[in-house]
Amino acid sequence: MPGVRSRVVGCASALGLTLVLAACSTGGGGGSDLGSGTQPVNNRVVCGYVAQLPNSAAALQRADVRDPAQFSTVLDTAVKQYVATLDQIAPLIDPKLKSTVSNVRKLVVAHEFAQANDARVPLDTWTADHC
Repeated sequence: MPGVRSRVVGCASALGLTLVLAACSTGGGGGSDLGSGTQPVNNRVVCGYVAQLPNSAAALQRADVRDPAQFSTVLDTAVKQYVATLDQIAPLIDPKLKSTVSNVRKLVVAHEFAQANDARVPLDTWTADHC
């Protein structure tokens, strides 16, 4: 069972890191960002949704990794919540970032959290510049 526990802890850590990094995108400015000159009217809405992404990790942080069934349920719920928020962001985000949101969504659904974290960089950059 040690292999299962380390896999569960690894998944929790990767998802937690991905979700925590979403919370770190604040403030900023600059003219060399992806959305330069194309700022949509709904930045506040998008920023609000991006700020909600870390909420998906809240229950995950309290989950008991010693109970794989419970942890799996909590992880599935966190992933569904994260994906639902990405689905709200997708139609509102700058068109240059739609593929980023789609790719992050695909990776999170596949539980490829480290890759999803890497794929989020353009979204995090945009958020730092616009929120």
